[in-house]
Amino acid sequence: INELEDEISEFPFGEILIPEDEFEDYCKGLVEYDLDNVPEFIKNNINWSGIASDLSVGYSEIKYQGETYLYRD
Repeated sequence: INELEDEISEFPFGEILIPEDEFEDYCKGLVEYDLDNVPEFIKNNINWSGIASDLSVGYSEIKYQGETYLYRD
């Protein structure tokens, strides 16, 4: 944990680490609540992988105990 605190300046203030393989689901959760008025046929065709890729620009990666995590820059 001390290594993470040294690498991530916001870590002591509650910065969250998102496992790399869960980032797409994390991004989906960020925007899904705002889709209440969007028709189902559109919701079912959202490119979540593309959205995660676009959002990843604002995140950095860190390896901890052999796993890769993303955190907000």
